[in-house]
Amino acid sequence: MFSLLKKLIFRKPKIFIAIFLFFFTFQFIDTSADAPTVVSFVSTESIESAQVANLTWSINGGGHTLMVPCIQGVKLFYDSNKTVFPCGTRVSVSKQASDGISLVIVNVSGSMRIITARIIPKDAYAKDYDLGARETSVTVYPVNQPITGFFSNATTTKSGTATIFYWTSKHLDGVNIKISCNESVTATLPTLGGKFVPCDKMIFPTDLPGTGLTSIMFANPSSIDQPVDITLFPAMAAGFYDGLHPNTINLSIASDAQKPVSILFYPNKSKISSGELIYLNWSITNAVGANIKFTCSTNIKLQSFTATAITDILCGEYAWVNPLSASSTIAINVSGQNQESEIVSVTIFPYLKDKTYDARQSRSFNLQVDPAKTLILQTEIPIVPTLSTSTTVVLPPVTINAKKDVFARWLGPGSKGEDVKLLQIFLAKDKKIYPEGYKTGYYGKTTKSAVGRYQLKYKIILTAKDSIYGTLDPITRYLLNSQQ
Repeated sequence: MFSLLKKLIFRKPKIFIAIFLFFFTFQFIDTSADAPTVVSFVSTESIESAQVANLTWSINGGGHTLMVPCIQGVKLFYDSNKTVFPCGTRVSVSKQASDGISLVIVNVSGSMRIITARIIPKDAYAKDYDLGARETSVTVYPVNQPITGFFSNATTTKSGTATIFYWTSKHLDGVNIKISCNESVTATLPTLGGKFVPCDKMIFPTDLPGTGLTSIMFANPSSIDQPVDITLFPAMAAGFYDGLHPNTINLSIASDAQKPVSILFYPNKSKISSGELIYLNWSITNAVGANIKFTCSTNIKLQSFTATAITDILCGEYAWVNPLSASSTIAINVSGQNQESEIVSVTIFPYLKDKTYDARQSRSFNLQVDPAKTLILQTEIPIVPTLSTSTTVVLPPVTINAKKDVFARWLGPGSKGEDVKLLQIFLAKDKKIYPEGYKTGYYGKTTKSAVGRYQLKYKIILTAKDSIYGTLDPITRYLLNSQQ
């Protein structure tokens, strides 16, 4: 190094002198004379979460850089367009040295947060002059209720059915759920392939949306219902939760154990003539449904009547593919082709929680079906719409298999045709039922009212609010055809 300097002095004296003068002069330059200065930097002192904080500054010298640190549970947005303001990043708001900005600050941390912003001036070379930086602080209070709603579709679970939970929130990016521990209860997530979830821990591996829903399946093999708390926690950041503002639902987990079944099963009569309707009534506690089997000879024909259909029933089989309600009433038409009386055994089977029929707890009675003595029979049919009703009604003479049914289809408002006209002709015979007596072949309001009066007269329905009021449902058609 010394030899190089010696050569430079003797061989290139002018270059040496120039370099020497440059370094000598630089030592005495006052670099602080041109340093930028932050004259002022002020902000709104305190705000509630999601309110606007105004930051303004004045700088002598070059431009500026603004930086707001990242704090867990705090989110920043430009007030002008509500886009995200990048925390922890140096940002130049504008080309002006002195300027200001309005920020929306959201605090979902669950507690008060102090946000300290820093303004950094730029020197003459457009570089940040950190020694001249200045700070100001904003106190931001938390959201009082980050979760605005937490609900479930039931307060008591049903065996084999998932419970749905749904929620809404304010400014939250995510939430998670904890289930309290109960040694008798297990929970699975249908959305995760039936995966078992732990109790007293966040059950989802990643946060759920701030507003959304999920379903959970519960099992309780114990003999009594069990309580469980479902708690929704606001997420301050991914994987970090606010334990001060959760929402909880108290859920009763129904027992999956099969309790003793109690059955009430009775017909409106135990002896009928061929072609009559019989009404079967039942009420079963601690079962989820019921079905019926009829044991009979091939000479017996059975049909069930509902508000929408007439269904043929096979002897020796369950009458319906799917179980009926655990409490109900249904009409059955029983016809015999023999000239002698026949016995039909009627058995009801409770449908249990495990989706099986329990033959051990079935109930039966025998129904005697007598042959039709004449074509014209006086038939007394007690109509039992519900278990609490015991009204009886005497129907007019019924013709058994005299001719083809006149009314073979559903009729109601808007229907047209010859069968509508025949219906109007028949109803017009009774001035109390059809005083207008129109025979147009069109099923309008007056025809509907007339059919409704007919149904009320024979107690097919009990009130005009019944869903089949004024229409020819299967039972109404059956009665009308029997009177032709």
